[in-house]
Amino acid sequence: MIERAFREVRRRTDVVGRFPGEMAALVLIWVTLEEDRLAWRGVRMDGRLRLRIIEASRQAAAEAIDVSVLDRYLEAA
Repeated sequence: MIERAFREVRRRTDVVGRFPGEMAALVLIWVTLEEDRLAWRGVRMDGRLRLRIIEASRQAAAEAIDVSVLDRYLEAA
């Protein structure tokens, strides 16, 4: 789902080509991701998915994500 969201952002920004300013680009990106977020509302997360997300973040060696947010999704499910 995340890859699809990034692809959609890339597709929409490519159509515009050149933005008049940084804020215009950020607004388009924000709106695109917000639309996808609303579509994800029906997605259920279980313990296995949570562990896979944590493992993927470790493998990517990216900035640490706040996994406590994932716990809240599990509680709500």
